[in-house]
Order: sequence, then structure tokens, then C-alpha cells
Amino acid sequence: MSILKKIISVKSFHLSVYMLASLGPMVVSVLLNPLFAINMSPKDYAICGYYNSFNPIFLPLINFLFVRYYLKRYFEVDESERKRIKATVYQLSLIVSFGLLIVALVSELIYMKYFNSNSELPFLPYSILALVPCYFQSIYILELNELRMSSKSVGYLKINWLSAFSALLLSLLFVVIFKWGAMGKLLGVAVASAFIFLYLLLKNKDLLKIKLDRSLVKCIVLFCLPIVIADMLEFFSKGFDKVFLERIVDPDQLGYYTVGFSIAGLLSVFSKAISDTFAPDIYEAVAKRDLSKGMKYGGFQVALIAVIVLLFILFLPFIIDILTAGRYVKSTKFAMIISLSSITSGIYFLINNVMIALGKTKTVLSTKLIGSGFCVLMYYFLIKEWGTIGASWGIVLSYLILSISNFACYFIGERIILGKNYEVNYKRR
Repeated sequence: MSILKKIISVKSFHLSVYMLASLGPMVVSVLLNPLFAINMSPKDYAICGYYNSFNPIFLPLINFLFVRYYLKRYFEVDESERKRIKATVYQLSLIVSFGLLIVALVSELIYMKYFNSNSELPFLPYSILALVPCYFQSIYILELNELRMSSKSVGYLKINWLSAFSALLLSLLFVVIFKWGAMGKLLGVAVASAFIFLYLLLKNKDLLKIKLDRSLVKCIVLFCLPIVIADMLEFFSKGFDKVFLERIVDPDQLGYYTVGFSIAGLLSVFSKAISDTFAPDIYEAVAKRDLSKGMKYGGFQVALIAVIVLLFILFLPFIIDILTAGRYVKSTKFAMIISLSSITSGIYFLINNVMIALGKTKTVLSTKLIGSGFCVLMYYFLIKEWGTIGASWGIVLSYLILSISNFACYFIGERIILGKNYEVNYKRR
């Protein structure tokens, strides 16, 4: 009970601020959603959902997850070394990520032209509008994590609100006023991301003056590469469902499924706020090898997410009827099932972050390789047999498969498959 009281007393303020950071934009989004639903057709939703479904595979590639190295070292180094690492990560995010954005755009073009040429969904300009924000978000993600790790929750709230509200207002302008449908929805996010990118570029311009340390770059790349490949494989639990469904269902059905998916996604507001609150303590507990403390914080985090999910499902039919102005009530069954994935994904990402904090990046990669293979087989069977309902259950089960794979790789296969000495050497060269 003492640890529970300590968690509640110490974390209540930060949790409320993180929750407010997400709840504010969510409330506005909920209020505006009927306007979007009235002005967007099922095909518009299908286009947005389809091209955004590629982001789970391209976002880790474009950002190369440089920020993960910064998070890993945050509690292990002093302030001066921390700034040197941040400057390196910042510069890499600007330079390398731009080149990787071009690679992602060309890859998606090749896929659509040579492997999915019969698609009913147009490629341009939707693909570009969906991918470009992945690059603009690179330094935004670094900024958010810096504020989170230093427990500057109020600063986190300000930058999060600036980004979220600008995207909502611009999307509202382009969809409701200009009647641009799917293009307007994607364009609003892209323009808002570009605005935040320029703001943070000017704010952190001093980081560009710090000389790039080539030896540190090598350490960062070696650390991040397995994580990047592993996170790209999350496509098979985050985006593969829509890509596969697009081939076997009509655009309207995919549109209803996308609406259900997006409504269930409202839960991410709460789960992310809870995760952001406890993440610094979990990283610190892992850095200090305090297993007991880490497990207690992790358990409390998952329990909170589960309670919120169950309450959300209870009121879901009423929520969807209101949020879609009664136009997309068919999406309720999809949203109800997909909502459960907030619990399974919360468990998986907690385990995954602990592995990264421990420096076991190859265990993370082997988990994704094995787990993604099983996820592909599962999706193939479920979608072939039950279509959109099968895809909904596939999202929930995919995170359970990845969690089981993680434990299997760590406790059973680590020494046999990967060997004993595989952690990256983090010492400054």
C-alpha cells in the first residue's frame, strides 16, 4: 500500500497535466467530428485510413528512431553529455530523415504502381500528404520526449496543444469550408506539422552549432538499427489490416472499418497520458536495475488503462452515434472490438520499452521478426474468414502475440539464438 500511496501522491499532478494535454484536443475533436462525418464520404475515410496505414512501416524508417538512444542514455549521463547526445540526434533527424523520406515515397510509389495497380484509391496527392508529416514530426517527437523525461509536464501540454489544435482547425477549414474531403483532412495535418517543425527549428537552432561527433553517430546507428527494423515490423499489427482489407472489400466497407478504428483510437489519448506519466520512472527503475519498483509502476499503468477501456466500451454505441451524426453507426462493432487492443498494446509496449532501456535491442528485433510472422498468418486467416470483423480481432490479438514473442526471445532464446554478448557499447569513444 505504501508504494501505491507514493505513486498517487507524486504522480497525480503530472498525470492530470498529461491527461489534459491529450483530453483538450480530444474534446475539441469529438465536438468537431460530426462536421467531418457530414462532409466526408466512406471513400474519403477509406483513402485517409489506407494511406495512413503505411505510416507504421515508414515512420520508424524516416525518423530512424534516433530519439530512442537519447531516452536510453538520459539517466546514465551528466547534463553536458546529455546535451551533446541531443544535438547529435537533432542533426541526424534533420539530415538523414529527409533522405529516408524520399526513400519511403519512392517505395510506396513502386508498390502502388507494380503490386497494387488495380486499386480503386488514387495515389496522388494522398500518399505524399500522409507521409510528409512523418519527417516534420522528427524534432517534434524529440521535443516531447525531452519535456517528458525532465518531468516538464506543463511545457509538454503547451507544445502538444499547439500541434493538435492547429491540425484540427486547419483540417476543419479544408474539409468543412473548402469541401476538399480526404485531401483536406490529410492536408490539415501536413500543414500543421510543417508549422510546428519550423517553430522548433528556430527554438533549438543552437543545437545546430554543436559539432557532429562521428563516433557518437556510429553508436546511435548501431543502437537504433535493430529497433528501426523492429518498429517497421509493427506494420503487421498496425497497418497490415487495412492494406489487406483494401484488396478484398469495397471502399465503403473499408471506410466504415476506418471510422471504427479511429473512434477506438480515442482511447490512445488516455493510454498515452498514463504511459507518459510513468515512463520516466520505469526508465529510471531499469537504469538502476530496481525490478520491484519497475514492476509495480508497470502494473499500475496497465490496470489504469484497462479500467478506462471497459468504461469506454460501455458507452460506445452512444458515443459513435453522436460523433458521426448517426451516419456511421455500422462502425460500432469494429470500434468495440478494437478498443480492447489498448489493453494488449499497453502490455506489449511496456515490455518493449523495458527491453530497450536494458539495451537489448536485438531481443526487440528478434521479437518483431518472430511475432510479425505469426501476425501475418493470423491476419490472413482471420480476414479471409471474417473480413473486417476478423481484422478487428486481429489488431487485439497481434499485441498478445508480440508480447508472448518478447518473453520467449528474452527468457528462452536470448542466449541460444543471439549469444551472450550482443549489447551495444555505449561508452564514449
